[in-house]
Amino acid sequence: MSLSLQARTAVEVPSQALGFYRRHPVLIVGISLVPGLERFVSVQTDLPGPLPVVMETLTLLARVLLIGLIVRLAFGRESTGDSGHPARFLRERWPSLMLQAAMLGGLVMVFDVIPEQIIRDWIPSGGEDLYTAVLLLIKNPTVIAFTFVWMVLAARQVVTYTPAEPAVHDRRPRTPQP
Repeated sequence: MSLSLQARTAVEVPSQALGFYRRHPVLIVGISLVPGLERFVSVQTDLPGPLPVVMETLTLLARVLLIGLIVRLAFGRESTGDSGHPARFLRERWPSLMLQAAMLGGLVMVFDVIPEQIIRDWIPSGGEDLYTAVLLLIKNPTVIAFTFVWMVLAARQVVTYTPAEPAVHDRRPRTPQP
């Protein structure tokens, strides 16, 4: 498979993820604000008693709900049944997954390492907690949620893969043509 085909296959998923995010912003941002607000509050204050555990549990539940809804919307009523060829995708298109991993790594550098490791050092003393709280509040409904969408759509790309032509070693019986 050509590198350009692998690159096109790799770019399909983040492009679809962006479209998905644009079609469902209220759902994605709304649910993602639960962990965002939890992080904002947790970084800013020292919560008493069992409250940190309760809030962390709410964060986990919100993220599980969000991923579940993304899966439901991404796969819809699609049945992968015999139509998908994930093993063939992994044999033929694995470089596209490596390209996606590299793109995701680049995003992590831009939206995680730079803001949390580099820019944070420029924040005046005493403002670090507020900076971190605001950063986490913003990242939850944007970067983190977009990454969830991307991962689900990457999984969908693999499990629903239907090659243009059957593999040479594909020995499934063919339906006779009338």
